[in-house]
Amino acid sequence: MENRILSIQGMHCAACAQRIERIVRTLEGVQSVSVNLASEKATVIYEPRKLRLKVICEAIGQAGFQAAEHSERNAEEREALKERERQTQWRKFTIAAACALPLLYIAMAPMVSLPLPQALQPAHNPLAYALIQLTLVLPIISMGNKFYTVGFKALWQRSPNMDSLIALGTSAAFIYSLYNLVRIAAGDHMAAHTLYFESTGIIITLVLLGKSLEAATKGRTGEAIKKLMALAPKTAIIISEGAEKEIPIEQVNTGDILVVRPGENIPVDGTVLEGNTAINEAMLTGESMPVDKKAGDAVYAASLNINGLIRFKAEHVGSDTALAQIIKLVEEAQESKAPIAKMADKVSGVFVPVVVCIAAIAITKA
Repeated sequence: MENRILSIQGMHCAACAQRIERIVRTLEGVQSVSVNLASEKATVIYEPRKLRLKVICEAIGQAGFQAAEHSERNAEEREALKERERQTQWRKFTIAAACALPLLYIAMAPMVSLPLPQALQPAHNPLAYALIQLTLVLPIISMGNKFYTVGFKALWQRSPNMDSLIALGTSAAFIYSLYNLVRIAAGDHMAAHTLYFESTGIIITLVLLGKSLEAATKGRTGEAIKKLMALAPKTAIIISEGAEKEIPIEQVNTGDILVVRPGENIPVDGTVLEGNTAINEAMLTGESMPVDKKAGDAVYAASLNINGLIRFKAEHVGSDTALAQIIKLVEEAQESKAPIAKMADKVSGVFVPVVVCIAAIAITKA
């Protein structure tokens, strides 16, 4: 059995994660799959003799998502893409809010006796009242167009999610309001009191706000890992054939003899062979006071050499260092699901279909 981690793009809610899990489980050779919405990763355990990882990614792709094997090599590229997505999300919310606030005011002003220009009052000019609301709601719908493309596609594939619910609800309100706009243009001025353009605009704007806050939260969840990874130096100085040589940290092997000067970070875990110094191990222990080190003492990757030159033997490199293990534990903590989260995923999987059924029953009874 192989255990692989996939990076998933395009998930919007717990129903999306459940859908991916359901699709992957149907593939022959898959033992288990767990999708984490917050970290946008999927952990898949499968039998490579029966199934290739490419087939799993293609199956996820056919469902409307993007999947690729998670690799630290392109982590910076993925993070840059996520940052652009977060900025785009906030920009969409800002534009939607700029239109939603006047839309809400114009729609609600006649009901709560707020001042409104006579040219926009439904009693004096109902057509202008309706047209200005239509003008304001169209940019909002444009900012939330992803809810419709994703939501209706999921509905068509008989796997509705929260986007499907948003798309159905706002579409119903918008289409009914368009119908009443036609009635107003035909002379039925009372239809001005049954416009719901503001409902469409406010719902989309509030959901965009939630998506923006969610994107910002996801960005913060990775900050701890990024800061930990930044502690490790990118290069190390080894003694090769009696001379010092600077090499990338990835090329350091167990048994190499390394040199660390004052003010430099320890590149890998090892044991001091020569020299005396004080090392700041706050990144590992939380203790701010430096620890004296001499021959025979252990040193750890990313700790800071304060005042002495030392030579030490590399014993744990790459993913075996204490720092790498800490990063791994933090990632596992982020990707694991609490029992209550698993229950929420199950509830969300049936929530949308149940709401749609209730709405359908209400329409038939009306």
